[in-house]
Amino acid sequence: MKRSKKTYRFVIANDNTADLYLYASIVTACNHTVIEFAKNGKELIALAEEHQPDIILCDLIMPKMNGIEACSQIKKISPNTVCIITSAFAEIKNCYKSAFHKLNGFLFSPITVHKLNLCLNQIINQNQFYVDLTYRKDFFDSIKNISTELDKLANLTKLTELTELAEIAEYTDSPELAELNKDATAHDIVLHNGKHIKINDRHILLVSAIYHSLGRDKIADSLNITEQTVDTSVKRLKHNLSVEDRIQLIKLFGEWGYIRENILY
Repeated sequence: MKRSKKTYRFVIANDNTADLYLYASIVTACNHTVIEFAKNGKELIALAEEHQPDIILCDLIMPKMNGIEACSQIKKISPNTVCIITSAFAEIKNCYKSAFHKLNGFLFSPITVHKLNLCLNQIINQNQFYVDLTYRKDFFDSIKNISTELDKLANLTKLTELTELAEIAEYTDSPELAELNKDATAHDIVLHNGKHIKINDRHILLVSAIYHSLGRDKIADSLNITEQTVDTSVKRLKHNLSVEDRIQLIKLFGEWGYIRENILY
């Protein structure tokens, strides 16, 4: 999970407070700055006009105006502002709408440090529309349905490549899919108590959620896992790091730079 060398100014738009704080933690973990939060589409447009952010991370479904409509208006005012839509897998068809309105990318929730870094690299360094594909087999049917339309609008080499793999693999495990999955499970290596420990995106999201005092049910919902899995994951992480409680977990992740006390700068 390489962090970007350049720092960008973000506005995050989401009507769910828990998601706002989670996404802010991810943005700061990528070494960027969150300057404002918006709770609806109209508020986002006003903040974009006032602050001229480098990047907007905007949920698709919001009150007063949805994310695509709000960002398409912002693009007319500020064409260089990078606009990234976030949403759930069930709304994959909106990738096409995002590209059609000349937005810059589409990330499926839950967002992770690795996903955001991949997205920014393709948008900023390669000047390409980015579609987040987590390389799960159940994505492939929907990918096939939208790939032709999306390819007309942008250079989506990865999208075409994955569609072809889906047809070749016939929804079974294959060396090609295993290779792609390496990206989906990217991790950092930290030295702790004389041992090298793997810290992945889910660990970061989990501890960030704990830091922001989210309830067990909200953590499970944010990470798309069961409440029992939340408990098991926390227990396993504590065991691997040889810590006794969640406060020590938060302290360690803070020391490693994954959690910052002040999100708004």
